[in-house]
Amino acid sequence: MPGFLKQSTASQSRALGPFVDDTDFKTPETGLTIANTDIKLVVNGGASANKNSGGGTHRVNGVYGVTFDATDTATVGEMEVNVVVAGALPVFDKFFVVEEAVYDALFGASAVGPLQPTVGGRTLDVTANGEAGIDWGNIGNPTTTVNLSGTSTKAVEPTTAGRTLDITATGEAGIDWNNIGAPTTTVNLSGTTIAAVSGAVGSVTGAVGSVTGAVGSVTGNVGGNVVGSVGSVTGNVGGNVVGSVASVTGAVGSVTGNVGGNVVGSVASVVGNVGGNVVGSVASVVAAVAITSNIKKNQALAAFEFLMTDSTNHNPSTGLAVTVQRSINGGAFANGTLSAVTEVGSGIYAVDFGAGDLNGNVITLKAVAAASDTRLITIVTQP
Repeated sequence: MPGFLKQSTASQSRALGPFVDDTDFKTPETGLTIANTDIKLVVNGGASANKNSGGGTHRVNGVYGVTFDATDTATVGEMEVNVVVAGALPVFDKFFVVEEAVYDALFGASAVGPLQPTVGGRTLDVTANGEAGIDWGNIGNPTTTVNLSGTSTKAVEPTTAGRTLDITATGEAGIDWNNIGAPTTTVNLSGTTIAAVSGAVGSVTGAVGSVTGAVGSVTGNVGGNVVGSVGSVTGNVGGNVVGSVASVTGAVGSVTGNVGGNVVGSVASVVGNVGGNVVGSVASVVAAVAITSNIKKNQALAAFEFLMTDSTNHNPSTGLAVTVQRSINGGAFANGTLSAVTEVGSGIYAVDFGAGDLNGNVITLKAVAAASDTRLITIVTQP
């Protein structure tokens, strides 16, 4: 059987033989003198050469020991050895000279031998062309993260030169949109599920069927429904809004429900409650509208104006000496701290309320003068 030799290494002893008698073809020859020139080496089918130095020494039963040196084993490959010496039949043997690392891996004191799986039955996939891969079916916990830091992998080559896959400094991969073919055309993502978009979206140009969640602001038209909270809308909303809207600038076709803030602009109709202020025109209001004043409870009010009329023709009356009293929360009329009445003109007179005169939820002012209608005005104060 062929043996192995370590490349370019001295003092490698191997056994050759047995050498038997060339007349009876069976008796071991134990006393032969074998010189290095009797030992011929043919490496990889090349020209024959004498062994570099040293002959053969008898060991037992016609088997002789031969020591190969670094010159004999200088070339990796197949080495044929043949010995012809008088008195014995020729002896032939074959050795394979392998690189040092390979030899040590196979025959060294701590040689690991061929690769072995830690668990029986696991294999390394090798294709018909010789590529080796991982047998993923035999990987323990294949769904867990595998740390490939420090591992060199072959680069992913684009099908078209110049196209790249963006990799950030921290290793995230993304699409190089500058290298996408026709990036401004519509991309059909039908059948594709996008779980969620986390983070800010700078702008959306075009129609959005529906949005669920909070939207900071929308500029343009929303053709579908919006469910959730919208900070502000500039433009037209063609569908329904379910939820709260902080402010709307522009035209709103109709509102069903409650508006908690201010509405600036034109509103065709409102069904429900408006809790804030309306600045602009309202085409129609269906249901009751609560009207409240800006007069504050227990807070002085200067120059409160009222009309005095003639008791005969009931026209605005001028030049009157008007006396005023007030009733607080249904109490008796009293002068309180009401100031003297001054005439403004055209039948209009003014009086100053002290804080105490308005220290109630409902205040009724009574103004009287000679030859004039008594004027009663009820005020609902604000807290």
